[in-house]
Amino acid sequence: MDNSNHSDIRRQYNSKGGGVKAKVMLFGEFSGTDRKEVIQDPYYIDGDAFEKTYEQCQRFSKNFLAATFPDVTTTTN
Repeated sequence: MDNSNHSDIRRQYNSKGGGVKAKVMLFGEFSGTDRKEVIQDPYYIDGDAFEKTYEQCQRFSKNFLAATFPDVTTTTN
């Protein structure tokens, strides 16, 4: 979700050699905007951080599913 997590996973991914086909990405690459977003840990931020994190996770999930399964239609509630 954040750059630290991304770096850790990429380091593990690179240690596996050429046999891995997975693509390591930040969840924020599915932000729906023209830029990557990072999800900050809301526990350490004041104000409406939990609401913002929740909104980001919902939006990123919706965009991830649409990109991964383009033939599936979804309903919004």
